[in-house]
Amino acid sequence: MRIHRWRVATSIVSVISWLVGFVLMLLGGGITPGLDDRLDDPTIGARKRRSDVYPAWLVLRRTTGWPRGYQVDYETSFAAAWRGPGAMASGMAWVGNGALNWNPGRPWSRLGARGFMLRLEDTERIECTRLSDRSVGLILRQFDGADVWLWLRGKDCFHLPELLRTYAAQTDG
Repeated sequence: MRIHRWRVATSIVSVISWLVGFVLMLLGGGITPGLDDRLDDPTIGARKRRSDVYPAWLVLRRTTGWPRGYQVDYETSFAAAWRGPGAMASGMAWVGNGALNWNPGRPWSRLGARGFMLRLEDTERIECTRLSDRSVGLILRQFDGADVWLWLRGKDCFHLPELLRTYAAQTDG
C-alpha cells in the first residue's frame, strides 16, 4: 500500500513540475532563446546569406594538410575519439569572395572544430560524387597537397558543387 501511494505521489509531482516548466518556457521570454537566436548562428553569419549556405560535414580522417591542422583541438577531443575513424564535424559551407568557406556548427566549435576558407584559385581539382538522392561527397584538392573532404546532405546539396564548377569555368576562361 505504501509503494502504491509513493508511485501516485511521485507521478502527480512529476506531472505538475512538467506543466509548470512548460508554462514557464512559453511565458518566460528571457529564459529560452528567441526564434532569431536560433536562426542566426554567429559562427555562420548574417541571415541574408542563409539561402546560399549548405549543410556540410567535414570528414576528419580523410582531410589532410593545413585544413586538418586547424582541427587539432577537435581531433584530440573525446568526441572525435569516441567516433573513431568516422569522426566528422557538422557545419555549413558556402561559396563567396572566390573561396569555399566552411564553419562548424555551434556544438562542434565548442568541441574544438574551427572554420576555414579555401581559395578556389589555389584549388587544383574538385571532385564530386553522388552518394544518395540527398547527399554528395565533395573533395577539394589544393596545389599545396591539402585535401578537404566534405559530405553534403539535404535537398539543396547539389547546388554547392554546381557553384564551384561555375566559378572554376569563369576563372579558366
